[in-house]
Amino acid sequence: MKICSGCNKEKSDDCFYTGIQCKECLSKKQKEYRKNNKNEISKRRKNYRKNNVEKIKESKKKCYENKKEEYI
Repeated sequence: MKICSGCNKEKSDDCFYTGIQCKECLSKKQKEYRKNNKNEISKRRKNYRKNNVEKIKESKKKCYENKKEEYI
């Protein structure tokens, strides 16, 4: 049993990933961050896509090939 630093409740170990906050509190924190930082996240994603065109293309190709093999 661990005590969550977010909600200060004692919860079982399977309610945690590896940190000090439970999955529920961590999820709320991440959701709030995404809500408050939409523009920054969008800029980072756009910049990543711009700088990693070949890497993304290769990844999509691998995914397509794997899906294709599943249906055969």
